[in-house]
This record gives sequence, C-alpha cells and structure tokens, in this order.
Amino acid sequence: MSLTERPFVGTESRLLALFALLEQISEGTEADPARRLAALRLGLFFGMDPRFWMNLQTEFDMRMITRESKSKVESRVRVFHQHAA
Repeated sequence: MSLTERPFVGTESRLLALFALLEQISEGTEADPARRLAALRLGLFFGMDPRFWMNLQTEFDMRMITRESKSKVESRVRVFHQHAA
C-alpha cells in the first residue's frame, strides 16, 4: 500500500506507513542480489570494501529519485512533530 492510498488517522497509521515504505525501499535496493554480487566483484577486483560500491549505488539512486519525485512527494508529506510530555 502506498502512502497516497493509506488514510492517515493518527500517529500509529503514519508510523505503520513509514515502516512499510522503509521496507519497500530496503527490498528494492539492498535486497537485490545482483547489486550485491556486482559490489562484491568490484570490491575484489579493485581491492576495496564492497560496501563502497553499494553506498555509491545508493547515493546515485537517492539523487535520481530526489530529482524525479521530490516536488511531488513534498506536497503530500506532513512533518512529524513530537509533543513534549
């Protein structure tokens, strides 16, 4: 379920939507075995930590999605403000 499909009733529903979105993000990048294998191969070839290549891909992905979707998403997201107890 996307954020636009989920009715926002209260903090709990917002948190559940956030967790679902984070799960989708992690499954779409880090869980991709082809990317992990490519990062491992590049790391071995260049004698570097494979995480460098994973981080490079993640940085690229974030720049692209920000460029493509930030203005559309910003208008639909409300900033979470924690109230003092």
